[in-house]
Amino acid sequence: MVYVFRSLLFFLFTTILYASSNKENVSVQLNWKYQFEFAGFIAAKEKGFYDNAGLNVEIREFNPQINILKDLKEEKSTFSVYDFSVLSLEKQKDSIMLIANYFKRSALVFVTRQDIITPFDLKNRVVMMEGEQVELSTLNALLRKFNISKKDFTFKQHTFNPQDFIDGKVDAMSAYFSNEIYELKKSHTPFNIIDPQAYGIYGSGVNVFTTKKLIQSNPELVKKFITATNKGWEYALKNKDELVNIIYEKYSKQKTKEALLYEAKQIEKLMMPSIYDIGEIDKQLLQRSVNEFVSEGLLEKRFSINDIVFDLYKGKDTQLTFTKNKESILKTKMKLLCVLILTGCLMRSWKRANL
Repeated sequence: MVYVFRSLLFFLFTTILYASSNKENVSVQLNWKYQFEFAGFIAAKEKGFYDNAGLNVEIREFNPQINILKDLKEEKSTFSVYDFSVLSLEKQKDSIMLIANYFKRSALVFVTRQDIITPFDLKNRVVMMEGEQVELSTLNALLRKFNISKKDFTFKQHTFNPQDFIDGKVDAMSAYFSNEIYELKKSHTPFNIIDPQAYGIYGSGVNVFTTKKLIQSNPELVKKFITATNKGWEYALKNKDELVNIIYEKYSKQKTKEALLYEAKQIEKLMMPSIYDIGEIDKQLLQRSVNEFVSEGLLEKRFSINDIVFDLYKGKDTQLTFTKNKESILKTKMKLLCVLILTGCLMRSWKRANL
């Protein structure tokens, strides 16, 4: 009996060891600090969705010393999180692909002093931004639209601490309205928001990119990663309190639990889960961003978005049988797109009238 028991233990141990050794090691590089913005990835790791998919995933927090896209192209990271502004680099489109989109609009904005109302007012002021945001982001597209370069303001490297704005050390800072706004409201600090979308620059948030090389060599790995991440996001949205505790206890105490929960509620609005499938890439909204980059000269020529989007369901039967609910969702999406377009037109008309 003892021999049988020992044999069974040995079998279980070797099975577990073999299974873990056969997991594929991958990494995902985030473009900000650990917070609820990345709860889907964290939930997929902590709740075993990556494990079940045969993946050993390292979730890497952002730090200013790295170049996210360079690391991706050099295969130092398997997946990277960025916004649509990556498309403004013409040379990137030949090497990377968009494989998932989680926030249907970007939460990245400028938070400014009350006397800073338009992008023009940023000139000769102290602006705190992350270095890559100056070169590549919807904020960069906004500055370029108003012919503002880095030499027109005093640049300060982001400390990821809104207290610098509250204490008056900077006049403006890049921020996520799902994030830092909570601290500003709590401190009763007066502020303005300059949102790129109000000026016709439509971005999105938490977009996942990988290389075309990986998609061509191992498309199943990409599919497994995205499928597991989607499950993580579904779990995170349904269990916000649990994920807040996990992030706070295991990943970062930079934000309070109350701030993380505030962020969680804002993020669900950005994801629009009642309208979009989690991780779904809306090609119409993506095309809108591409058109804006073209009109502002950030892209030298038009290109097909089908060349930069990885179709997760390619080769499967994707014929849709529309129920009344699906028809309603489609109509809602179209209305949303029309509202975005109309808003952009109105803002342009208003600016022309006031220049």
